[in-house]
Amino acid sequence: MRLINPTGALGIIVVFMNDDQGAPTEAVKKGYHLLPLWFLWNKGLSVGTGQTPVRKHSIMLREMMIARVAKPSFIVSHRPPLDKVPEAFIRGLMPGEMDTPR
Repeated sequence: MRLINPTGALGIIVVFMNDDQGAPTEAVKKGYHLLPLWFLWNKGLSVGTGQTPVRKHSIMLREMMIARVAKPSFIVSHRPPLDKVPEAFIRGLMPGEMDTPR
């Protein structure tokens, strides 16, 4: 949220699971996530949400990957360390400039 301009918008798009036993805390296992509302209010941000239509595309994408038509590595082009993400976003870095080894 630090990267969003004042009066900007935050879009939260998820693959929602209402019972995630692999989650790190009991709250997250039940679908509860902390969102610092003071940050939204302070910057005047708007929030929009939605659920990713996984079922609509997952079979097609799986088949495309099996047929080697779609390459997930093409989509995931940047892998900077988490503490370097703001800098990478601001500078518009190209793949490989701040990547961690795969």
